[in-house]
Amino acid sequence: MNAPGTIRFGASGQPDRDITPICRGCNKPPAEIEEYRDAANEHAMTPAGFVVLFEGTLNRETGGFLCTTCYIAAGCPTAPGGWKAP
Repeated sequence: MNAPGTIRFGASGQPDRDITPICRGCNKPPAEIEEYRDAANEHAMTPAGFVVLFEGTLNRETGGFLCTTCYIAAGCPTAPGGWKAP
């Protein structure tokens, strides 16, 4: 069983290891960020699950992402193919 807030996935999107998503800007897990709690409630899922399925900045290798506030504070980084957090 996974720890609360931990999602099991790999680079291919297939389950193969545990990673806990964490915002690399504010160092908060999705459950502590209002935008992800609210969105997760609307979709009847966990905040971490919402991040795994819908967060474009999520790095599936590290679990890092940027919440909207931190993404804006970072200057809205871009990259070919989509920017991913470290």
